[in-house]
Amino acid sequence: MQRVYQRVLDHGYLGRERAAAELGMEEQEAAEAIARLRGLGLLRGSPAAPDRLIAVSPETAVAARVGRQEIELRERELQLAELRSTIEAYGSVYQRDLRRRAQSAGVEVLDGLSLIGSVLDEEADRCRTEVLTLQPGGPRIARALTDARARDTAILARGARMLTLYQHSARFNQMNRDYVKMVTGLGAEVRTLNTLPPRLIVFDRKVAFLPDRDDTSMAVVIRNSSVASYLAQSFDHFWAEAVPFAEVGRSTREMDASADIDSQIVRMLVSGDKDEMIAKQVALSLRTCRRRIAVIMERLDARSRFQAGYETRRREAAAEAGR
Repeated sequence: MQRVYQRVLDHGYLGRERAAAELGMEEQEAAEAIARLRGLGLLRGSPAAPDRLIAVSPETAVAARVGRQEIELRERELQLAELRSTIEAYGSVYQRDLRRRAQSAGVEVLDGLSLIGSVLDEEADRCRTEVLTLQPGGPRIARALTDARARDTAILARGARMLTLYQHSARFNQMNRDYVKMVTGLGAEVRTLNTLPPRLIVFDRKVAFLPDRDDTSMAVVIRNSSVASYLAQSFDHFWAEAVPFAEVGRSTREMDASADIDSQIVRMLVSGDKDEMIAKQVALSLRTCRRRIAVIMERLDARSRFQAGYETRRREAAAEAGR
């Protein structure tokens, strides 16, 4: 194509036969090149002699072909922007209605830790009979425990029942132990399980707080008594399976909890779970979890994770048979 364009720039010619002859091309090839060049706007017919081809500068061809499309594209973009703006103008109306319907259904989304804390304090102040708390994860941070002390002390002072569930790993942190000793001294009950579902707080079986699925700075408040009661019954199920929190020393219950953690770790090792997943499930730091895995492997004299699982099952079966 460039040879044809160059030939027209130099001399101009008539038709594909002459182009083919002068450039040593097949007539079909010359015809296709001319057609493409004309389609690009780089060749045009002469007004005086339509069959004679005249070369057009690329700048002119761009202005004629691309420029027109650019104008059409800009016009289309403006139309799309206007359409988007018109539609999005109804977004605030929709969101207001969505919030209204959510509130009428007893569901409210709280955005921001300060707002969550404020609403939580309000509901705690209204609580008169019972507060249930699922607290998964390992040791709680100092600030959270400080906030909880004031709130829980006020609830317990009113004579309300307080039941709290932690994971077993919370037993081995001194701040958690101090907090548990304080609230149980005021009448609260605290138990632990190996694993727990996401966090849950239920006041008087009428109002429940749930975490947002993806954003830790958001929470959901449920004021529908039927839903809150259902969540409270779910809590009751976990509570029945849990064991009381040991306050001091390495009690038999603490040793049992430690064994439960090891059993869970072995089960997940055999299933092929990564160390990060295991640590999250049993609420241990990754470093502590890996150290515990190493101790388990050494205790079982296992050279592989599969062997650790096999040896654990063998020992459990032998112990069961000896009873």
